[in-house]
Amino acid sequence: MHQECWSVANNLLQEYQAYYRVQENSHIEDKMMFLRSKIVVPTALQPYVINLVHEGHERVEKTKARARQLFYLPRMSTDIEQYVLRRVKTRESFIPHEVPRLPYLKVGIDILEEGGMLSSS
Repeated sequence: MHQECWSVANNLLQEYQAYYRVQENSHIEDKMMFLRSKIVVPTALQPYVINLVHEGHERVEKTKARARQLFYLPRMSTDIEQYVLRRVKTRESFIPHEVPRLPYLKVGIDILEEGGMLSSS
């Protein structure tokens, strides 16, 4: 069975070659690779998936834990650490404001541009 899956994988994407060492615990279903019950994320989609997992502005360990529940990425720990560090550095570069004396005296909103589209977070 595994040999059949790997021959299919070889024809689908060369990228699957990187996962050869975990082949005993993996399978392919509907052109998607799974390692046990986790989705193996192709390299091109890894930044997108890490962004989705981190969307709640979680810290490094919580982001890793959430990602490990559903996905397998070869360099998951390192990639998530680097991603979260970049995000934290970006936030720290903002100009601090005075703390208002009364509730709702000052209201703020984050405006982000991603892919040429404006969105609020």
